[in-house]
Amino acid sequence: MSRSSTSDGFMMSELLVSLAIIALAFLVLFELKLDLHQRQAIQLARLDALTNEANGLSLLRRIDPVKEPVGERSIGQGSTLRWKAVQATKPGLILQWRGRQTPHKVTLFAVDYFVLRNGKQLAQGKVELIGRKMADP
Repeated sequence: MSRSSTSDGFMMSELLVSLAIIALAFLVLFELKLDLHQRQAIQLARLDALTNEANGLSLLRRIDPVKEPVGERSIGQGSTLRWKAVQATKPGLILQWRGRQTPHKVTLFAVDYFVLRNGKQLAQGKVELIGRKMADP
């Protein structure tokens, strides 16, 4: 019995070459998947930091720096907001006209804030807030 030379199947070398090509393709796909997974983790961490910073800034808007120049509040999910306010301008009357004055003075404060989660800093920044207090009689 003789075997025909034209082909009745694959030769072993053809099979090994095709397996090597498939293995390389899987390796490239695996590397791509790993890279996409790492990028997704980085983007999710950035999104989490931005969300916590936005929540912290929303909370910071409600704080009166005259009454609380330094403080810490919980944002939720293990995150905290810390701030320190420093008076940036001299107190001035809110409104004065025709000899009348309002009972409040305002001062501009420079506020440094930090958003932390489990002791690790997620975000930091600086904003200006207006503090209000009663005018001296």
